[in-house]
Amino acid sequence: ELPPPMCYTRDARRRGGLRAACLALLPSALLLGCAPYQEMWTRPDLAAASIAAMDVDTAAVTQRVILFGDGGSSGIDVDDPAHLVDPTLRALAARAAEIPDRTTVAVLGDTVYPSGVPPADPARAYERRRAEAALAAQLEAATSSGSSAVLVAGNHDWQYGQAGVDRQAGMVRRHAADGSRDITFAPEPGNPGPVVMDIGDEIRLVALDTEWWIRADFEPVEVSRFRLELTAAMAGAGDRRVIVIAHHPIASHGPH
Repeated sequence: ELPPPMCYTRDARRRGGLRAACLALLPSALLLGCAPYQEMWTRPDLAAASIAAMDVDTAAVTQRVILFGDGGSSGIDVDDPAHLVDPTLRALAARAAEIPDRTTVAVLGDTVYPSGVPPADPARAYERRRAEAALAAQLEAATSSGSSAVLVAGNHDWQYGQAGVDRQAGMVRRHAADGSRDITFAPEPGNPGPVVMDIGDEIRLVALDTEWWIRADFEPVEVSRFRLELTAAMAGAGDRRVIVIAHHPIASHGPH
């Protein structure tokens, strides 16, 4: 049985979804982290349902959040990242452009695949160029129409350690430096979060870096602090619906 649609408008029944908001899932980015394709539990009919759920009267949508992840392995034009050759990136751009003033794209990690952003080393020149192009293509798709974007790190983004994530965050900041695009990298490298971002009166995004927990040699006091801050972020949302964004799913049928 298909799940209920994940889009809710002002006139829709409130069945535990986003009140007066739209949560859109692109079919190739169904919050599955890095689980190998053969182990994914997503079915084609669920992917079709997610597309159908996005076909709503956009005039009635107060806020739309599009969840997109694992885009680092998308097909890209290294010489011209703004030329979107990958069909999923084109679909993302088209959806974001429908109501850009009310759309936030949550990019859920692994934006640079397979190894994150390498250092500026002549021996890795092409790898670095492709990493920059992959990130630029995803930011182009997410924000060229004027929509906002929030990026979190994934496990592949961490392959060069925190230094690689620092380089990636720096690239994101440069894309937003002239103020023409609203792009946020959260949490900052080396910080597990939570980072709270309120979108209007309807939605609260809480960003986490779940790979930090896998890699970091953290102290028990950090666990206590994280729990307190995450609890406070959830409890302080008021009437807003809370969406926690991170790379890894809370539960998965994959190896992670």
